[in-house]
Amino acid sequence: MTQVLAADSRFLALELYRILKDIDAARWRNDLEAAIRQRLAQLEANMPHLMARAQQTAPHTDLPNRLAALSELLRDRVPHPHWPSHEEVASKWAEYRAQLIAAYEDLARSLRSLSVHVPSVRPTNYARNLFHVATAGFSVALIALVSSRGGLIALAAFFAASAWTMETSRRFSPRANEFLLRVFRKVAHPHERFHVNSASWYTTALLALALTVPLAVAMAAVGILGIADPAAALVGRRFGRTRLVHGRTLEGTLAFFVTGTLTALGLLMAFWSFPWTAALFVATCASLLGAIVELFSRRIDDNLSIPLAAGAGGWIALQLLPLI
Repeated sequence: MTQVLAADSRFLALELYRILKDIDAARWRNDLEAAIRQRLAQLEANMPHLMARAQQTAPHTDLPNRLAALSELLRDRVPHPHWPSHEEVASKWAEYRAQLIAAYEDLARSLRSLSVHVPSVRPTNYARNLFHVATAGFSVALIALVSSRGGLIALAAFFAASAWTMETSRRFSPRANEFLLRVFRKVAHPHERFHVNSASWYTTALLALALTVPLAVAMAAVGILGIADPAAALVGRRFGRTRLVHGRTLEGTLAFFVTGTLTALGLLMAFWSFPWTAALFVATCASLLGAIVELFSRRIDDNLSIPLAAGAGGWIALQLLPLI
């Protein structure tokens, strides 16, 4: 694929990615409709030229088909501008957003196969947020109930082995992949159809924590992931205005740090009888490192990077406690 086609395709994909973030469920307002229509029309105007170039330059790839499918969505499927009620407007745009996300992920997959990297879409998913919190609660309960490190390692290894067995099976069997995606359709991100899902990375992180850090720190780390990560996503998408890196916002990062610190503080004091000053120091360090790593987790799934970073921050704080 020529450099010109690669650059143009990436530009189109990134602009579509920005539009999808602006019409996310947490950010959508009906008064954005006119501006969004204009941006979609500008994208559609560039499609014929880009499709022709892809047909000439990369005819043996699936890129021309992906661009054609996206072009049809941009040309013929944009919701009608005169729906009678605000509720219908929002509903039609929600349906259209789901179609655009699927087309974007197909395009992104094609581009990645040609060494053109674009980010995956992570739309607001309240069911996933609740699942995140519930999973963290389950993990906290396990750590509290299983008092021995050996027992926790065995349980974490079982969950990790189960997750990676399912992950492997869906790589070799499209039917298994479709079945698992149907089972977890309410909580799966669109890009997980083609990538390792977050649950597999999460169970891997649990095993690593069980093997390396004190159980109190492991509990704080999974609590931070379960509460602070969804809080950052919700606050960042809804109220985020100050951009930092990789689409993250200052507001989302602050929400992560504050909720993560409070969560870890509560867990350390409630389950491990830490003095409040020691608990606050460990919780702050764990949450701070987790927030920093969350900012830069782009190609590494944050269900792996955040708990490991929070665990490392908590462990470092424990080593420093005798010195302060």
